[in-house]
Amino acid sequence: MKKVGRVLVNASILSKQLNGVSVYTIEVLKKLINHFQTDKIDFTIYSYDVEHLEFIPQINVEYIRLPAILEKIFCKKRSLHRILWNWLVLKKIALGYDVVYSPSTHGFFAGTSQQVITIHDLICLNYPRQNKMQYFYFKYLVPKIIKKSKVIAISNFTRHEVLTKYNISDNQISTIYNGADHFYNRQSQQVNKSSEVFGFNLKTEKYFLTVGANYPHKNIMMLLEVANSLKGSGYKFVIVGCNGSYRVAVEKAIQEKLLTNIILMPYVSNDELSSLYEYSIANIYISLLEGFGFPPIEASFYKKISFVANTSCMPEIYGDSVIYVDPYNLMDILEKITLFINGDIDQEKYSSHLKKLKLMYEWRKTADSIFDLIINTLNEQN
Repeated sequence: MKKVGRVLVNASILSKQLNGVSVYTIEVLKKLINHFQTDKIDFTIYSYDVEHLEFIPQINVEYIRLPAILEKIFCKKRSLHRILWNWLVLKKIALGYDVVYSPSTHGFFAGTSQQVITIHDLICLNYPRQNKMQYFYFKYLVPKIIKKSKVIAISNFTRHEVLTKYNISDNQISTIYNGADHFYNRQSQQVNKSSEVFGFNLKTEKYFLTVGANYPHKNIMMLLEVANSLKGSGYKFVIVGCNGSYRVAVEKAIQEKLLTNIILMPYVSNDELSSLYEYSIANIYISLLEGFGFPPIEASFYKKISFVANTSCMPEIYGDSVIYVDPYNLMDILEKITLFINGDIDQEKYSSHLKKLKLMYEWRKTADSIFDLIINTLNEQN
């Protein structure tokens, strides 16, 4: 490796309230900083939130702000603030750097600095009504941002979607899988083991767990049909993370079907989520479209089998470690779950695969590949 230039990390996705891409950003940076420091790479991280970057030397972190007038207007409108900062401010700052790496899709266009942009999924293009602002951003702005950028896709499925929907060349995009070993750390650091969450007794109830239910593509309406068909079975279905307008629709469907075996939980702490996984009998993740999909891996750290949709990236990510179902076919889902309840599925077969699954996706490997891509991009310019 030869001595190369300066790297700017665009962590504008980070804020105090974390989402999936924020967690990705933090876990990648925890490992990536080791490379930067070991190889003496001059780097600066720009972020809205420094609280979650306490592992980064303060000298390497800058707080994101717009020019005074714009800051006053957009300070409470984070999405617009982020876009404006990337367009107006970042592009100028980037002139002092050789590569701008973004763990998200945020960046600038028509600039002279080389960018490495990460695309996690294109769900908003497939389901435009779920988030109109995201749809607009991915439909009209992302193509301009990635036109001359290097692109990271977190699965081959996402890579194929990007190549299909955007006009970029095959050699611009690389597949670099997520890590997942932070779930092991969370499990080992669990402080309080809860036996009750939101008044629901985890030890006495038999329940399936579903995590992530904010949007229609998560297919919760089909899960309600499954619960409706198993009303008298004694099994319940706990759904974590059902919020916003979709929750209203879900609650209405629950009332119409008179479902008493559905437990909705809007938000739980990490300790509570760990307990929910630990006491569940299995995980159900029948989302119609994902770029990677964490919950089945998360469940594997608690030795729980997952029922997973046989669509999008799922077979690529999970191989033989899960029970696949057709997410559009109620009878297929019911058949597999009933076989499981009756003890007619060989759980030992899946248990052996779960052990391998936990070792497949490590943030160290993710960061190693990202660093190699950044170095190659830097060296191409020298």
